[in-house]
Amino acid sequence: MSPLAWIIRATTLLTPQLNPTRSDQPIVSVIVVSFNGAADLAPCLGSITRQTFPALELLVVDNASVDGSAALAQRDFPRARLIRNEANLGFAAGCNRGIALARGRILFFVNQDAVLHDGCVNAVVSAFETYPDAGIIGCKIYEPDGVTLQHAGGTLAPNGLSNHIGRGEVDRGQYDRVADATYVTGAALAVRQEVFDRCGVFNERYFPAYFEETELCLKARRAGFRVIYLPQAALTHKEAASSGSSASRGYRLAYHRNRLRFVVGTSTVRQLFTEFLPSEVRWLLHGAPPWDAPALLEAYRGALRDVLRGRTGQALKGLR
Repeated sequence: MSPLAWIIRATTLLTPQLNPTRSDQPIVSVIVVSFNGAADLAPCLGSITRQTFPALELLVVDNASVDGSAALAQRDFPRARLIRNEANLGFAAGCNRGIALARGRILFFVNQDAVLHDGCVNAVVSAFETYPDAGIIGCKIYEPDGVTLQHAGGTLAPNGLSNHIGRGEVDRGQYDRVADATYVTGAALAVRQEVFDRCGVFNERYFPAYFEETELCLKARRAGFRVIYLPQAALTHKEAASSGSSASRGYRLAYHRNRLRFVVGTSTVRQLFTEFLPSEVRWLLHGAPPWDAPALLEAYRGALRDVLRGRTGQALKGLR
């Protein structure tokens, strides 16, 4: 054996090997994308650092905040690994930066305005062990009052309109059973690394946010993974803290633009005519709020451009 080979052999023997059961090798990577949310970030990060699961790493991806969010994370939460972006890349791209640097086998994405309840991470890890075919797990999410439900799994209409199961209901245990879901919200969702290996990362066309997690859930289900709502993993969430309230023009524009991007990008031309259009017309005639009109017109123009450019079905190409 050559001298160089002996050196390599000796170095290998003397270097401790990573043991995935040790607490210094994370099983869970919690990823928080921050953007001008300093007022909410401290409670969020505090709730994560109080989790008792030992094999956990925390990554904060800051999207060029100007309100001191990055400095707060660095100063008050030394356990967190801070990743600074030079511009606001949006939620999907921010998550993808975290994915590229995370070391865990489970990646847990938590919004900056969410506060995890005690035991949330332990419940998620236990569920992945219990359900080996689960690829994505979502949580029971409360409004800030702690008793009103915001999300207990989600469903989608044929035109892409999303519905949070249980939204607005007082929690009386009516959604305390584990259930398969069409999708779970990105406010707090945990993903096996294998899902990203098979399906790719978040689609960054959904800028600044909304529907990137919906597409990932659809990809995962089409690839054979289960998407599960887990009531034992709970948190509170302010919702739309960085993009405005659900009634704001900015929110409505981002929501409808990305809703139509999702439909166009995950449908065939036939599905657009036989499923999307009838559902959309019914909604416009009987349910669409009039204040959505400006956002819808702009969203329709963008969707038409995508259709003309042949983008239908491209997002899930190879997974059908």
